[in-house]
Amino acid sequence: MPLEMEHRHLEQANRHIAEGRERIAAQRERVALMERGRHDTGLARDLLRHFERALQHMLEHRELILREIDRLQQQPSRDHMP
Repeated sequence: MPLEMEHRHLEQANRHIAEGRERIAAQRERVALMERGRHDTGLARDLLRHFERALQHMLEHRELILREIDRLQQQPSRDHMP
């Protein structure tokens, strides 16, 4: 059961990472558009950095999940115990 739960967490983490990457790409486009229009990009760049930091945290969290999955897979299965 814990392994199944970790796989669900991994699926969710992967979705969040994909969404985060999409937000970053969209924000980069906004910053570029603002630069072309010679607008102030300070706040837009701050938001982009925030998105990038959040993505880094998501990637680190996914690594923790993957390590836990690996650990659980290394344990003997309780289903095969007498």
